[in-house]
Amino acid sequence: MAIHSIAEAQTLRYTPNVPSEVEYEFDINLDLGPSQTSLKGTTRYKIESLSDGEVRMTFQGGLSESTKNKSLTRRRTFPPRHSFSHSSGFGRTPTYRGLSTTSNTVTITSLGELVALQGESQLPYLLGHLSLLPFEPLPPSDQTTWKREGTVGVAATESQDRFGFPPFSDRNDRDLRTASTQMTYELLNQNADQASIKKTYKLIMPLKDTDSVIELDGSGTWVFDKKRNLPGSMDFTYQLKVELGGAMVTAPLRLRYHLLTEAEVAKRKAAADERKAKAEREAAERAEIAARPVTAIEKTAWLKAMRTGNVSERIDALRKLTAKTPADPDREIVATIRKLTQSDSGVVVTFAKKALEKWDREFASTNKLVKSYDSHMHVESTGRTVTGATPLYSGQIVQVNERSNWWKAATVKEVLPSGRVEIEFRGPFPKRAIVEREKIQLAPKDLPQPASLKSAVARSATPTDSETGKALTPFRVWTDATSKFKVRAKLLLIANDSLVLSREDGNLVTVPLSKMSEKDQAFIEGMQNSR
Repeated sequence: MAIHSIAEAQTLRYTPNVPSEVEYEFDINLDLGPSQTSLKGTTRYKIESLSDGEVRMTFQGGLSESTKNKSLTRRRTFPPRHSFSHSSGFGRTPTYRGLSTTSNTVTITSLGELVALQGESQLPYLLGHLSLLPFEPLPPSDQTTWKREGTVGVAATESQDRFGFPPFSDRNDRDLRTASTQMTYELLNQNADQASIKKTYKLIMPLKDTDSVIELDGSGTWVFDKKRNLPGSMDFTYQLKVELGGAMVTAPLRLRYHLLTEAEVAKRKAAADERKAKAEREAAERAEIAARPVTAIEKTAWLKAMRTGNVSERIDALRKLTAKTPADPDREIVATIRKLTQSDSGVVVTFAKKALEKWDREFASTNKLVKSYDSHMHVESTGRTVTGATPLYSGQIVQVNERSNWWKAATVKEVLPSGRVEIEFRGPFPKRAIVEREKIQLAPKDLPQPASLKSAVARSATPTDSETGKALTPFRVWTDATSKFKVRAKLLLIANDSLVLSREDGNLVTVPLSKMSEKDQAFIEGMQNSR
């Protein structure tokens, strides 16, 4: 392809066709020493208007991040743990939205100056907004060289990245800093289709309260598509540097993108449509197979596998049952699956519960409730308020409103003499707290409890009717092992190795039996032995 002289250059301007849609493919790689991080993906711009020298576009897209570990024998030298990203300048910087599918509106001048940005597409590695990344400033006239200097806001945070290299955390506890930037451009050559431009970039940011600096500098070739009047491609290599006490640590970062041709876009759309159609066909086939009634041969084989088969055979049968959507579940199959939920094999129990969710609607409803109360997430308010007369016992599952209008699942650990209740929030992050009774509500009636009041009473020394409130003992003085706690109360029930005592003022106290005095423990043991 013949290259015309620079003297024949035409003025470069962002003046795309309206309306139109364009797509870019991105490939960004950062070498961290022991690992290499890649950001890849496709972004889309819908060109909505071009007027008064301004271009308004709707951006949509995001990049997916992946990390490939290298040889562990490679020497590791990394700078301090900081995280950096360009700030929009309007409040705190959120997490890196450019690493997920997002949408925003961009307005730029025909020279590439930003007029307005609505939305968030922030990227790590000091790359700025994904939606703005292709658009470089253009010269106001037919200049062959031009430059831009200024400052940008950079948000920084302490990070706990495994390898300690900046700038990858997406936490929000960031402080805003100022960095100086310099960009230079040199028109190398152009023809009727495109202009090739050499770009250099430098960002310098001093670290707070130190003599160290963060630098990002590099060079590469940017191509402007003169037929579509938009960025055509970029191949740019940065050096991300951190200077500490005179020592410089670097990490190369390569940025590449290109504007897809109309043929490439059409080919990708056709492939995406075919994938969608295939997925819909396969989903329809699975639904049709799942709705088919179980044949007599299938039933016999699955029952035999569940009753007499080994673990592998039982799991295989349970998988096939889970794939079914029975309109009228077979009672014999349901009963057999239920037995396997009590299996000695934890794997079998897991698959049995999954199958039972498909074959037993009552179990599915209850199991969904159990899962929600085993989680640290919010639960729906039951409105079942707890008063001073409401029996609470150690091990009971309740819901607690500790600081807001949200209710969370918790377990009662102990009802204190003061009437307050020590609870432990459920889920993977257990935390204990002492709360007032009005902050507690009873869990749904359908939620299985480790030990319900009814079952606790059934195990008590003397049968009692919890609904009539009949006590196990008359009023007496109860003392703890330290002799500091004494209370005159009736024994209402024994639940989960704890005593539920009803005081003279009507308030209830739950005390672990192990914390009671030897005399009281002997008294309870005598009651139980006299049954």
